[in-house]
Amino acid sequence: VPSLPGFTSLIKGFRRGEMTVLTGPTGSGKTTFLGQASLDLAEQGVNVLWGSFEIKNTRLMHKLLQQYMKDVLPIGLAE
Repeated sequence: VPSLPGFTSLIKGFRRGEMTVLTGPTGSGKTTFLGQASLDLAEQGVNVLWGSFEIKNTRLMHKLLQQYMKDVLPIGLAE
């Protein structure tokens, strides 16, 4: 993952056909971290799939769009 070279080195990269699961307590940065990794991979043409029991799809898209734009989106679009 280009924007996370230390992490990529630590895990020795992602391997085709492998599923990676990230867990942690609420508020620990899982969504932010995975959002960045997903955007990097998508920019390389890699398909990514999200599954979450904590965050609504609309809120997730709002967060990912904010990360992609590197800016704040108007309030009210997350609902």
